[in-house]
Amino acid sequence: MVKLLLTGFCAVLSAFCADEAFAAGCEGNFVRQGSFPERHLYFSQVNIDGLTATQAFAQIRTILADMGMRILSEDRTNGILTAELPATLFTEVQPITVRFGSADGIGTVQMVQTVNVGVIMTSGIMRRQICTVLNRLTGPSAGRAAAIRQAPLVQTIEAKELAHRVQSARDNPARIKALFAGRQFRVTGMVHSVAETYNAYAVQFEGISVPTTRLGEKDDTTLRVVCYIPKTRVKTAAAVYPKAKGTLTGTFFRLENHSLMPEIALDDCGA
Repeated sequence: MVKLLLTGFCAVLSAFCADEAFAAGCEGNFVRQGSFPERHLYFSQVNIDGLTATQAFAQIRTILADMGMRILSEDRTNGILTAELPATLFTEVQPITVRFGSADGIGTVQMVQTVNVGVIMTSGIMRRQICTVLNRLTGPSAGRAAAIRQAPLVQTIEAKELAHRVQSARDNPARIKALFAGRQFRVTGMVHSVAETYNAYAVQFEGISVPTTRLGEKDDTTLRVVCYIPKTRVKTAAAVYPKAKGTLTGTFFRLENHSLMPEIALDDCGA
């Protein structure tokens, strides 16, 4: 039954259609497709008894945020979540797709990561990255308490209050991760501006003044909450007006701790 459910997966990623692939763990299911200098696809999957889409995506959100990956969109009805590993000085953005399916009480989670043309990544690095995510997933019988802890409960908060809370932990990255990473916030406040980025509309709420150092001299800058709305949600972004009060719900991605332009980034924002 699991094989029938995943026919769509196999149509695209034919290596998963072998019998042994469904029985193996993440490392055994790992497959690379493509060759230099073409685009590479790296993918694997795990099967977990009793796992539901809600449980899977709640855990995936926390795991990806903990690993520094950005959530772009989530569709639990169709069992698909998109994310990305942000670009660095040495690597380009790496798109990520997570798919969920279930049959006969078994949940199947597949993760696909794309490496663009000309980027060289070893299979060992990609296997470790993908399986670090998938191997942390737990089913309700083995990890019900963990799944509850990871469920993304939405907290309603003023934008300036969230900024104050993050500022109080800003000098310790471990505290930022423990208190905020992967958590969902419904943020309300005056909108400072709306800008367009490569893959999102960035809504900046009015922030708080925080101390900084400019050219060796003590000064002040502004710490703002910035909510990134995926470009697929054009109507949501169009309903936000600068210099007016707004409310958006998003997932804490990270604190951009730049001394001159700090920001609290919330991803996958919507109404």
